[in-house]
Amino acid sequence: MAKEKKEHIILKSAISDLDKELSNLRKQKKTIDTRMNNLGVDIVDTQSEEEKLRNQISRLVAKEGTLERKRNKLKEKLTDTTGKISKVRSIKEQLTDVEES
Repeated sequence: MAKEKKEHIILKSAISDLDKELSNLRKQKKTIDTRMNNLGVDIVDTQSEEEKLRNQISRLVAKEGTLERKRNKLKEKLTDTTGKISKVRSIKEQLTDVEES
């Protein structure tokens, strides 16, 4: 009977060790699951931020295009105005020459 009792104690100890190890593994799994969930949330947040930034970039690119068109129109107006100023100066010089003659 002592042998059976000894085996029973050994088995009971082994089961206890397995229970402890199983408990530790469950804690580790819970920790890993929590970290995975947090990473999932972080990924979703990052993707949302990325989408927000892409939209902002799109709006800025559109605005840049509008400003570039306005700048080109103003350059054309400046060129036209400069040409008109030159013509007025030329006419003024001609009139001055006629007056002096």
